[in-house]
Amino acid sequence: EPRLHEVTLALCAEMLVLGGLATDANAARVKLQAALDSGAAAEKFAQMVVALGGPADLLERPEAYLAAAPVVKPVAAPRAGVITTMATRELGVTIVELGGGRRQAADAIDMRVGFSAVKPVGT
Repeated sequence: EPRLHEVTLALCAEMLVLGGLATDANAARVKLQAALDSGAAAEKFAQMVVALGGPADLLERPEAYLAAAPVVKPVAAPRAGVITTMATRELGVTIVELGGGRRQAADAIDMRVGFSAVKPVGT
């Protein structure tokens, strides 16, 4: 998702600048893109997973560790058109009702629950 990528780069660039690891946002973005392109970012993520007790090959074999949803159902638009609004609260509530979120802090989360390939507004 390009918008998520852009927001993530902007936030990370700000962190590099605030942490003194880059002189400005542009320099930070160059460093960030280099880390992504070289695989260094993925390697660091893998190291963090291992440090937290996770498998070393999670990035290479996610299907071996992440449970698949028992039901996968495509949802098509009822008619042709362009998405002009998104009922984000209702989507979030639906995820919670399906078990993918918490109503209370003690509630368990079913990591198999979620949406994928959600079309953005304007498509």
